Amino acid sequence: MASSRAKFVLPLVVILGLILGYMVQQGGHYAEVVLLEKGKPAPDFALKDMKGRKTRLSDFRGKLVFLNFWATWCPPCRDEMPSMERLHQLMKGRPFKMLAVSLDTDAETANRYIQENGFTFTTLVDQQQKAASLYNTTGVPETFLIGSDGTLLLKVIGPDDWSHPENVAAIEELLPPSSPQKG
Repeated sequence: MASSRAKFVLPLVVILGLILGYMVQQGGHYAEVVLLEKGKPAPDFALKDMKGRKTRLSDFRGKLVFLNFWATWCPPCRDEMPSMERLHQLMKGRPFKMLAVSLDTDAETANRYIQENGFTFTTLVDQQQKAASLYNTTGVPETFLIGSDGTLLLKVIGPDDWSHPENVAAIEELLPPSSPQKG
């Protein structure tokens, strides 16, 4: 009996080792990119920003929207946020909008974290996780890229370095042609 269990466990350990080795070889990027059904509309939602103003996803139609779900208690979220700020700065003046949706139950905790770290992108609060539920998030961080026509383009599960040149180039390719936009 024990010998048959060993026959099963050994291959499993080898497979897990190969997967871990591949992930390390890839520079430690643990994000999983998921292509979404082309043309599927992104669910609209309305949440308040850190100043209490109501913001709708649909307010940013005509722009590429970077929608990130995060929380202050999530170390990988905190690790990726400086790269989000760098991407946000690189995209200034372009048809691009970054929305960071905090899943913290205490809005003040999220607001204090954003202020202390000098992040300038738009941060929304989803205390009841209604928007996260619309997007079927499985955890944090998760990032969605939404096309200028309001369709889902990409879902990234896990943290990434958003200011890495490859990521910036990929995002630039998704930008709509520049034109004056609100928001």
